[in-house]
Amino acid sequence: IDVKVDEGFANGNDIFGRKKIADQMTSLLGRVNEPIVLALDGPWGSGKTTFLRQWQAELNRGGYPVVYFDAFANDFHDDAFLPIASEIIALANSRMEATKGKLEKFRERTIDVGKFLLRSSARIALKGVTLNTLDLPDFEGVAAEEADKIFDHYVGDLLASHANTQSKMQLFRSALSELPLLLAEEKSEHAEQKPLILIVDELDRCRPTFSLQLLERVKHFFSVPNVHFVLGTNLEQLANSIAAAYGPNVNGREYLQKFIHLTINLQDVFDRQMQTTASVFLDRLCNAVALEGKDKEVLHDCIEELRRISEKKNLGLRTIEQLFSHIVRAIVSTPPNNFKNAVFLTGLAVLKVLEPALFRKA
Repeated sequence: IDVKVDEGFANGNDIFGRKKIADQMTSLLGRVNEPIVLALDGPWGSGKTTFLRQWQAELNRGGYPVVYFDAFANDFHDDAFLPIASEIIALANSRMEATKGKLEKFRERTIDVGKFLLRSSARIALKGVTLNTLDLPDFEGVAAEEADKIFDHYVGDLLASHANTQSKMQLFRSALSELPLLLAEEKSEHAEQKPLILIVDELDRCRPTFSLQLLERVKHFFSVPNVHFVLGTNLEQLANSIAAAYGPNVNGREYLQKFIHLTINLQDVFDRQMQTTASVFLDRLCNAVALEGKDKEVLHDCIEELRRISEKKNLGLRTIEQLFSHIVRAIVSTPPNNFKNAVFLTGLAVLKVLEPALFRKA
């Protein structure tokens, strides 16, 4: 589904009845001041990205400041903080007049924290190269009294640096918590303050280390009043990332509870009983293809086979779309007088997508 910026679930886009889920999420996040991290859980290929894009459009129309952040597209960064903060600044720039300078404080706080994090990353990398000896004073050949002075000075620097870091973090968090109100004031003189909502998508596709670091940055830096995060992810895969990073003895699901307050499963709401996501999606795909005569009959029979298989094997929307594409291509590329059997065509398509080795044998 090609979602236009201002359409959302309108113009026939809500084919799975998911607007009800979006409305519930909006109602929840719009009523709560304390920061919430909400996970939208669904398997790969279930349509999470399309749903989140549609919801983003609905939030925009409702006057909510909203940021969409593709985590997978940004996992080449060394640290997750800067790309997220950059998206917030870009949103503020698009909604606030630069001449008023209201955004400058938040930008300055972001730069301060960003510089600290970059320095920390560089220091850690350099310590690794120098076998972890970079910041430690060399006591060899130094008198005990002198060594004590060096050590005291070293610890004092660490304490001062820690205090300075904590101060910068708090200044950033304060500036971020003020941002939703500034955005509301900028939009209208009497605008109601609405929380800033950050949608983080494709988290389960990232490098395990980046996924975990992003969650930690959200918890430590961005957890302020009137700022909410919604994570589009497959929690099972995310839990596997935790196991990959910390070892199989760590319970990934329990670990995620440190970061995620609420979980919503991406389910579908239909007006008619016995209606399924696979069935509705196949009908939409079929209506988008113009075939005539015998080819149209064969496609109809294939759809019925594919409907049964999709529901039996609980296939995702992306997989169903691939299967449908193979079937249509086979139908239109086979000469009119050649044999076209719906069972064979559908079966071969299923093998090609789900069991490539068996397809080659067939």
